[in-house]
Amino acid sequence: LMYLGRLLSGIAYGISIAVTSIYIGEISENSVRAMLNTMFPIFSRTPLLISYSLGPQIPYHGFIFLSCLPVILFLLMYNKMPETPHFLLLKNREDEATKALSWLRQLPEAIISKEINEIRESLSKKKKGTWKELFTKRGNVRAVVILSSLRASWQASGGSTIFLYAQIIFQLTEISLRSDLCASVLAVVLIVGSLLSPPIVRRWGYKRPLIASTLGSAVSMGCFA
Repeated sequence: LMYLGRLLSGIAYGISIAVTSIYIGEISENSVRAMLNTMFPIFSRTPLLISYSLGPQIPYHGFIFLSCLPVILFLLMYNKMPETPHFLLLKNREDEATKALSWLRQLPEAIISKEINEIRESLSKKKKGTWKELFTKRGNVRAVVILSSLRASWQASGGSTIFLYAQIIFQLTEISLRSDLCASVLAVVLIVGSLLSPPIVRRWGYKRPLIASTLGSAVSMGCFA
């Protein structure tokens, strides 16, 4: 059951990562879209802090049941959220798209109608791609290589391993502080870094912060070694 649970949670996590980015992109305004996407790590690191802080204090099964509460709340609350206007227009459900956008924007009807027209025009210009085109067109192949390299470098950095086994790693270092406290400090540092990322991205773009964070990961892993 443990392996099955890990398998299902891994699949669910992968789907949520992909769908969340698309959903944010399609419901947000152009002026804040990039900022909202950079805030995503904040909400993924906060549960990490809660796990590090509460995990050692409560029984194993009690923590599992406690972890189910946010999922239940999400299901109850998210059920009221509208589908994205882009998706509804793709399905020729214009009335529903207008209602969804009105609920999301809370703006006058004239502005909503203008944005609906802009979305419709944007969708009409988009060509539906295929999996074959993803690996045969030069521009698409380059994008796949860049994305795969970024994800591979993240996995190779050891970040996932450190997050999963933070308390055990700190125990092995034999430092004077408690391992659960050290793990909580690690989560706080991650949250602070996530909070700083939106203004940093606005100021310096994506490339330079990415290079700097990669160098920082290399230095920290060197210290661990």
